[in-house]
Amino acid sequence: MRNRDGWVIDASVANKWYLRDEDLLAQADAIRSAVEGLSVLGVCPHVARHEVANTMAVACRGGRTSRKQAMAYISEFLATGLSNDGDAYWLVTAAAAIAAELPVFINDAVYIALAENLGYEFVTDDRKLFDKVADRFPFVRWLGDIPVS
Repeated sequence: MRNRDGWVIDASVANKWYLRDEDLLAQADAIRSAVEGLSVLGVCPHVARHEVANTMAVACRGGRTSRKQAMAYISEFLATGLSNDGDAYWLVTAAAAIAAELPVFINDAVYIALAENLGYEFVTDDRKLFDKVADRFPFVRWLGDIPVS
């Protein structure tokens, strides 16, 4: 049974909290508000730290944000406490099993394995990922389907 009070949050969703020129901002903001308001427990695997930092670095190089702001966004994300310091052995091996079964990257499989183990929903903005895994993992939700009210 899924715990609808817990969400594994993809870095693709967290990035929208900082880069405000993207789509589905209202849905991403609704998730952030729910997590900050403690109505939903939000978590991310360790890899989310690297993915958010990478997105901010690319946004800086592309002129979407300044270096100073990108560094502030990274610090802000790290301060949320959503992402842990490292991933356990079981999580890495469970993710590898998923990635061996389905055509997904290991980074994406880590989120799925974490959500599966915790009994949480996994929300992603990656529509291609959602389409690849939704039949096998019905707890994966696409950000566009998240209600904003």
